Amino acid sequence: MVIIKSAKLAVFGMLMIPVAFASLSVGILFASYNLAVSNNPDEADNIYSQTLIFFALIETFVFVTIGTVVLALVLIYYDIKLTAATAIPIATKTKVSINAKKIRV
Repeated sequence: MVIIKSAKLAVFGMLMIPVAFASLSVGILFASYNLAVSNNPDEADNIYSQTLIFFALIETFVFVTIGTVVLALVLIYYDIKLTAATAIPIATKTKVSINAKKIRV
């Protein structure tokens, strides 16, 4: 049991790597923006809009990573095992009955 917990915590640690690289890429992105604007100040508006588009792309990856980290934390904290057997009772307990009426035209 301890080995499983340590493996889950190792996975949690590995999930932090994309967040670190995202912060590094944001720094590189805005440093490149400053360099590009200093070389070509006439295109500052165009470069700024492209910089914000790429920042939004990086931010999307960060949000996906944070969602994965939260899911991993929930699985670690509650020690939940995700299997197909846990989802099957939910689907089989409900009975669906369809009462169809004939419509006359």
